[in-house]
Amino acid sequence: MERKGRITALILLWALAFAGTEQDILNEMIENQGAAWTAGENWVTELSLRERRGLLGEWKSFPKPEAPFIQLEATKNLPPALDWRNNGGNFVTPVRNQGSCGSCWAFSAVGQIESWKMILENSTIPLDLSEQFLLSCTAGSCQGWSHVSAIDYVVQYGIPSESCFSYTANDQTPCSNVCPDWQSEAIHIPGWGYITLADPNVEAIKQALTRHPVSASFTVYSDFYSYSGGVYEHISGEEEGGHAIVIVGYNDAQQCWIVKNSWGPNWGENGYFRIKWGEAGIGEYIPFIYDSMTDGNIFFSEDSIEVTMRPNSIKNVSLTLSNQSNGTAEALLLDYCLNEKTYFHASNERKFRNKGWWCADTAIGGYGNHWLQYLELQNIDLSGSSAPILEFMLSYAIEEPVDAIAPYDGWDGANVWLSSDNGQTYQVAEPLSPEYNCRSLWSFGHSDQGWNMGAGIPGWAGKNSRWQTAQFDLSEYAGENINLRFAFASDMGFCTLSDDSYFGFAVDEIVIFENEDTLYHHAADDLNNLTLKGQREYESVSWLTCTPKGGVIEAGDSLEINLTINSAGLPEGSYELILQLMQNDSSATEKFVTLLLDVSSGPSTITNSGIPVDFQLIKAYPNPFNASVTFEIDESLQQRDAVLRIFDLKGRQQWERPVSSQTFIWNGHSQSGFPLGSGIYLYQLSLAAKTLHSGKVVMLK
Repeated sequence: MERKGRITALILLWALAFAGTEQDILNEMIENQGAAWTAGENWVTELSLRERRGLLGEWKSFPKPEAPFIQLEATKNLPPALDWRNNGGNFVTPVRNQGSCGSCWAFSAVGQIESWKMILENSTIPLDLSEQFLLSCTAGSCQGWSHVSAIDYVVQYGIPSESCFSYTANDQTPCSNVCPDWQSEAIHIPGWGYITLADPNVEAIKQALTRHPVSASFTVYSDFYSYSGGVYEHISGEEEGGHAIVIVGYNDAQQCWIVKNSWGPNWGENGYFRIKWGEAGIGEYIPFIYDSMTDGNIFFSEDSIEVTMRPNSIKNVSLTLSNQSNGTAEALLLDYCLNEKTYFHASNERKFRNKGWWCADTAIGGYGNHWLQYLELQNIDLSGSSAPILEFMLSYAIEEPVDAIAPYDGWDGANVWLSSDNGQTYQVAEPLSPEYNCRSLWSFGHSDQGWNMGAGIPGWAGKNSRWQTAQFDLSEYAGENINLRFAFASDMGFCTLSDDSYFGFAVDEIVIFENEDTLYHHAADDLNNLTLKGQREYESVSWLTCTPKGGVIEAGDSLEINLTINSAGLPEGSYELILQLMQNDSSATEKFVTLLLDVSSGPSTITNSGIPVDFQLIKAYPNPFNASVTFEIDESLQQRDAVLRIFDLKGRQQWERPVSSQTFIWNGHSQSGFPLGSGIYLYQLSLAAKTLHSGKVVMLK
């Protein structure tokens, strides 16, 4: 949560005792800050805090890498204002009410589909499609899903009418309740693609709106519930959650979007609201339904590029995009680094005695969304023991395990894992005390919103902010050499930014003993035999400029991209950057180029093969694979501490092996032994801090 939001919320509550209603105070704050909207009471403000948040069902999700990026042909002389409720007719269906179910994602997806179909057929007769079909027949629920995933589902299966499957606001209504002939009447869409990415490009959204309304999402703050009119911008209050809606128009003079909500016509401006461009994240990753699409397929001239350059210098590298098909292609080049983020740190703030290990970002005083953090203590010798006990001091304040979706009984959480094979595999350890209060944590297990380890990962959740003693029986590992892992995972939906009382997970005074003998003791200032691991996150970089970023490529033509690398201000060392091609061909496979930059005082070089002369990853076969894939690695690397790692497309490391033999077999399981799903996985061969080669394999099950 923003600190400003917490402070202003407290001021607001204090002021209520002296100066009228919450809306009165909020209107005064709006006026003082020069904003152009008004607050008032409505049916949403009368709900409890939990009920309000229950309306917000849009989950934060990573963009689907298989989806095309669409650059629409520019419409010249865009009108200064556009509203599809009055654009040669009304092509927007009536405002509906999602009720007490967090199904905004379904109403957002359906709203775009309805308007798209009406405009396509030039019909102002309202189309009424079934939100309940999406609620009952997809992975979504009243606890939330993604409007993008809902649109993707309709591409595959279509969607029937409201009369075929009426809305009940209940995700327990079975999918079998749909009318028997629903497939014969279902509306289908040809496909979709992103018209914006992380940058909520106003012009791109306006160009899309000249074709039809679009689905979108944004972050709701607590002041938004009280909206009654005007152009909304965040004034005060906490971050509440994500909400999906439909943008139906824009106004240049007010610099705002006109938005259809799903809270009924008695909220806001007859069920609508206006919001400033870019406010609260609106406009990021907008899915756009297309009528037809070009079929051009684009290829890179290189698989990878290696650059060695001196500090404070500039180097130019060329990259060619070729359209090797019979159709026109549109392309956009994205560049990002995949950096590991570690948040376990020795802390004087969260400690039992001298220093403790605290899993937190000190900038926010806790944890963020979609974390996976490990503190690993290695090479613990239990030889000669028969009944060792692990003991440590434990403190945590993590999202409460309430209203979890079966088979899960908790959201974010922490636990302890053990390995007796030098970290090759880990198993969750069961404590003697305190017992895990969750038996299946969403953050560890869920395939999209968590870390895809599967159901059944237990752990601690909720609040236990006082230090208490935790104990584990290690008799099973007596006489062995073990690794000890403290793990913390969060999902995409709720964290310290939502409630700053959630400070995360802390441990201290880690001891293994037997009877009166201390077998092992670890203090937080001891960095020997210790590894910190974290999730890998995409980040943009300032040291690379692509000119141009993309464009239209006719059949048989190519586009030359100039990559300008500026090492000014970069410390000497190795850097890895991914160049990803987004194109308007839904059937095209994903394409990446790896740029490996080494900043050093040695001679400058450029290698376009991407594979150093001395070292090669020979092959990965079969590819695609079903049960397993074999990697053959040059024998010269076997004694050089090389490591082979596998990541999913979200940058999460799933598997790792030191190169101890020439042949490796990966069976499609994670490091912990959980089976992974079908999809594309990236492999990376590294030596020390340098990536020697990377590529991808496709698992089909």
